Amino acid sequence: MAEEQTPPNLIVVGLDGSSNAEKALVWTIALARVLGAEVIPVYALERPFVAYYPLAVAPPVELLQGWQEEVRDIVEDEWCRPLKESGLPYRPVVEEGRPATVIAQVAEREGAGLVVVGRRGRGMVARLMLGSVSHELTTNCTVPVTVVADTTADAA
Repeated sequence: MAEEQTPPNLIVVGLDGSSNAEKALVWTIALARVLGAEVIPVYALERPFVAYYPLAVAPPVELLQGWQEEVRDIVEDEWCRPLKESGLPYRPVVEEGRPATVIAQVAEREGAGLVVVGRRGRGMVARLMLGSVSHELTTNCTVPVTVVADTTADAA
């Protein structure tokens, strides 16, 4: 007999300031309202690397002192505005690292029942060069993942 599943009472949603992340957040808010769930919006800041010709890579660029506070202000004041207006309980998380890794780690650490991310719908070359957070999460995350597609990109 299959184990009975309970609806998630904690949902992690990936944010990055894009319209696709905003659509994922709006979708998450609607679901969280129905479930009475708390939302943890997550933003991961990946350190940029500097590459020199021919293919030598410098150490990661050191981030300016206090970057987390500045980024947290943007995340809380701008990107989480729909959550604040919804009245749902939420706790923003800003951490340094690869986005898919950070989102998965936060979901596992917090005991989330669901991860929600937007999908950019990049072409094959961009996916190969830049990777895909949604693909990596659906492949490697131990928490169930929902990918909210940008339907306007499909119509174009």
